[in-house]
Amino acid sequence: MTTHVNKVHHVTTIAKVAKDLGEDEEWLHDVASELDIEDGVIWVYGGCLR
Repeated sequence: MTTHVNKVHHVTTIAKVAKDLGEDEEWLHDVASELDIEDGVIWVYGGCLR
């Protein structure tokens, strides 16, 4: 049996990350768009934050 070690612990919106870093959200989105799975990035589409 194979067990995944790198599980997602939480998801944060790019808007919140940009605010926390004091960066422009669009710039941060452009940077994130160039990242690959090997860089430790995951993409979450849709959903509802509560």
